Amino acid sequence: MSDFFPAGYTEDDRLQAVKLWYQGGQIAMIVVLPRKVAALARPSFLTAADFANVLSVIKDERRGVVQMPKFEVSATSASEYRHLTAKEALNK
Repeated sequence: MSDFFPAGYTEDDRLQAVKLWYQGGQIAMIVVLPRKVAALARPSFLTAADFANVLSVIKDERRGVVQMPKFEVSATSASEYRHLTAKEALNK
């Protein structure tokens, strides 16, 4: 998928993050990717504190091309997190 539209964006030496608003602007998806794939081998690439920091520094309304591969999220892949709070799931 590739498109040109307003999006939130931030980056640092560890990660890149984009905030993609759904139609209507009431809810957004935050995609956080590591700069180096090896970072995903650690148990917690992104802690709750890291994610809170991303949310606090992400700049809305930048325009640019966003390219993402097609992906699917299913309820079964998230079933082990269903009983957790968001903070607990991020720290898992």
